[in-house]
Amino acid sequence: MKTKRYIHTWAGTIVLLVLTIGLYACQSTGFFGGETTVPLAKRIALVPGEPHSGATNTSDLTVLYEYQLVDPLTLHLSGRVSGVKWHADSVSVSVVFIDAEGRVLERQLVFATGYRRSTLEFRTWSFDHQLKPPPGTTAIAFDSMVLESRGHR
Repeated sequence: MKTKRYIHTWAGTIVLLVLTIGLYACQSTGFFGGETTVPLAKRIALVPGEPHSGATNTSDLTVLYEYQLVDPLTLHLSGRVSGVKWHADSVSVSVVFIDAEGRVLERQLVFATGYRRSTLEFRTWSFDHQLKPPPGTTAIAFDSMVLESRGHR
């Protein structure tokens, strides 16, 4: 009987260790697979004044965006998500605020479908937000997460 207790203790310890390592890995992953800086090619410089528009690709989709930096404290950001590479159970897009050295200052969710919603409900896949960039923000980038559908019914 003692042998079973030791086996359960060891099994519980191993499961706890795996979960702890998994949670730590999820916390430590940042933009582009753990990097804390954003490559120059992915940065969108914030220019005050008139609206600016463009398109950018993440690894999962394309974001067509338009922004206007009204003042250093207000960013009007709108856009549309397109080109998702596969049928997904959920799609989310975040805007990443970046300083002059390319360091990630903050992320804010700007679009999410929810989980296992019909993609037909999101034909427009658009967003429109007034955001408050953190102090020191000189650029933005977009990051996405797509949970691929496993075909469950």
